Amino acid sequence: MTATARPRRAPSRRTRRTACVVYAVLLSVGTHWPGLAIDAEAARPDLVVHMLAFGALTSLLVWSGWFGAVHSRRNAAGAILVATLYAIVDEASQAVPALRRHASWDDLAANALGVAAAGAVALALSRPRACGAPVEPRTPHPSPGESP
Repeated sequence: MTATARPRRAPSRRTRRTACVVYAVLLSVGTHWPGLAIDAEAARPDLVVHMLAFGALTSLLVWSGWFGAVHSRRNAAGAILVATLYAIVDEASQAVPALRRHASWDDLAANALGVAAAGAVALALSRPRACGAPVEPRTPHPSPGESP
């Protein structure tokens, strides 16, 4: 008797969105934990952490399909916009003195770089149309003085 493996189902949209929200909450807690510091031999290891953390947030936003079909350009663009706004608010809110944190431009730049890298991958993997239909080729417009 041989057992046949059932095909694996992809996680539901609800599961993907829940994962995204949980990650965003954990990211917010991690970036606002009072007095948190990363001890390492490298000069600024936190910049790599910022890039990876916000790249992961962008990827989860895309994967959860908050802004359209998962592989659509609209969804990727929405995820990039929201992740960028989140990065700005997150970094600015670290300037609150009670948190004993500091906001810095290089942290924000690392956040944006992570968003941009994940966003570029999402856009590169996106389909031209949400339904996957091919895009009609554009016909060039004639230059002034040229006949069509």
